[in-house]
Amino acid sequence: MDKKEGKVAFLVYYDWETLFDTLNSNEEAGELIKALFAFAKRGEIAEFTGALKMAFVFMSQQIERDAEKWEGIRVSRSRAGKKGAEQKQANQANANFAKQNKQKQANQAVTVTDDVTVTDDVTDVIYKADESANAPTKTKRFTKPSLEEVKAYCAERKNNVNAEKFIDYYESNGWKVGKNSMKDWKAAVRNWEKSNFAKPENKDYSKCQNDDFDIAKYESLMNRFDL
Repeated sequence: MDKKEGKVAFLVYYDWETLFDTLNSNEEAGELIKALFAFAKRGEIAEFTGALKMAFVFMSQQIERDAEKWEGIRVSRSRAGKKGAEQKQANQANANFAKQNKQKQANQAVTVTDDVTVTDDVTDVIYKADESANAPTKTKRFTKPSLEEVKAYCAERKNNVNAEKFIDYYESNGWKVGKNSMKDWKAAVRNWEKSNFAKPENKDYSKCQNDDFDIAKYESLMNRFDL
């Protein structure tokens, strides 16, 4: 029997005492012990006879069984250790991949700057908390424009709307479009562009009643379609 890898000892059992008692002398007992060491370490088979041979065969077979059992345990431990190391490496690789992927996503994140322009076609800003729950909407509160704001907007639109006339008209009716309160004064300016109010100031002022009729007509259409 070759010495098993990693094995540095062998077991001695209590019941072997009976076998030692069958020997003829202490000298034979000493020879048996030395033979057992040689067998366990180097696999050497001693040449004995009689009771000494019988004791050696019995003990050496037990040592062989113990060695085989130890070898099985050693192999199992080795496999478990290798599997654990592979799992540790796999876990580390997964952690590194997740970290790299997270960093990649962070690098690809879009940065929103202050240079976002909202066009004047947006009349109301509606905030919906939860559409599925039919949550109530919150509408932006209307604020009356100043004369300077109306002039600036008309200049931007390059129209012929008289800003002072626009302000005076809606101040007189409480800033209403038809029967409804005004929501967006810029939308009202754009509607004036389509009416006679947007024509040059050198027109015949005898037609002012027609001007009022045109505005009323547009405001009626706005109310009808909830503009």
